[in-house]
Amino acid sequence: MKKCKAIVRMPQRISRLWLLSCMALLLASAWKTWAQNAPATAADDATQAEKGAFFPALEEYEKRGKVLVIREKMLFEITAREERVKKLDAIAVSFQAMRRLKDGDEQLTQYLQLRRRVLETIDEISDTNTRQVELAAMVDTAMTAGGLLPQVSTYLQDVRRQLLDMGVLQKTAERRLQALHQAIKTAIQNIPPPAVFVNKTGIEMRLVGAGRGMFYVSSRPIPGASFQALQAAPTAPAPATAAPAGESAPTGDISMAEAVNFTRWLSEQEGVGYRLPEVAEVTVLQRAGVLPESAVWTLTPWRPADDLEFGRMCERFGVTLYHVWDPKRVFGREIFWGELPEARYPGLGFLVVTSARTGWLERWNRINAQL
Repeated sequence: MKKCKAIVRMPQRISRLWLLSCMALLLASAWKTWAQNAPATAADDATQAEKGAFFPALEEYEKRGKVLVIREKMLFEITAREERVKKLDAIAVSFQAMRRLKDGDEQLTQYLQLRRRVLETIDEISDTNTRQVELAAMVDTAMTAGGLLPQVSTYLQDVRRQLLDMGVLQKTAERRLQALHQAIKTAIQNIPPPAVFVNKTGIEMRLVGAGRGMFYVSSRPIPGASFQALQAAPTAPAPATAAPAGESAPTGDISMAEAVNFTRWLSEQEGVGYRLPEVAEVTVLQRAGVLPESAVWTLTPWRPADDLEFGRMCERFGVTLYHVWDPKRVFGREIFWGELPEARYPGLGFLVVTSARTGWLERWNRINAQL
């Protein structure tokens, strides 16, 4: 009976032993895994602790670095402001000194140089405004980051205030410079045109008249060399009186049509308008004592005041006569008399005139090219 009971209980014991064996194997595997992972977990904890100490230090270093950059940029702006104040004072002094200059060429040279300095300073202020806007953005970024020492925050606030003050001063300086630039332009325009200048064609032009009535007139009737230049021009009609190369053409023996053709060619060469004078202009020359050696053509039509029949006849046949100015009575007639535009004979030449602005522009271009 006892043997039978033992045989019946054997499967139960085997099941328990098998279960205990499995549990032992599982525990051994878990222990091994824990033993392997335990050092790594400790190392990770140490690494995290190091990172927790490193990143705040790095962040603080970066903040201090940005503040140092802001400080360097601000010192540069302060130095630049001091230099700009000196430059503005020097420009103002120079402008006042230039008003005392008498020579027109020297005046224009100095004004153009000063104008260049003014424009350069205006550009500098514009660049300064751009830099300071960027610097203000850096300050705002640093202040909003937080975690700064109280004295650093106070410094950044002071920088922000100084930048605002600088901006106001720069706007004032820019307005002063713009006003000075306009004053320089006005002063340049008020410089009288030169008394005499020689154009690109080599003709000497002399200033006559006064005020708004000023104009330039050639110092003498156009010489033969100018006619030779006209003859050499490929697109201009050559006057019949042009002399052969190497010879001097006479200043007279020129028809009005030839003279007008020359003034058109001269205007193209010079880039400004030249023409024959009007009677009103040669009257100014007469009063000023600027008298040519020969009779000269004018652009003013002529009609006899004491011969109405002759005037009506000219109108009937479509004939227009033009005033000839003969101040030295080369032809023994009146100072003014009429002639057909096709007429040409020795002793009848022409002068050329141009506006007073032509001489002003000639000096402007010449001095600008030298600067």
